[in-house]
Amino acid sequence: MDANVRNAVVLTGDVHRNWANDIKVDYKDPTSPVVGSELVCTSITSTGDGTGSTTDPTMAWNPHLTTPG
Repeated sequence: MDANVRNAVVLTGDVHRNWANDIKVDYKDPTSPVVGSELVCTSITSTGDGTGSTTDPTMAWNPHLTTPG
């Protein structure tokens, strides 16, 4: 069923990282259209600032992830 949702935003968190992600139709295709955004927030009880290393393997495995600079 097509719900005709436009500008979808997914809010997630508690992974002790901050990310802003494009939600794509097909992550294996870099030219695939973006159908929404995901905002990931760190835990409110975390003592870190939520940023991750750009050398973290997670970034290499997920090239669509962006981290705050």
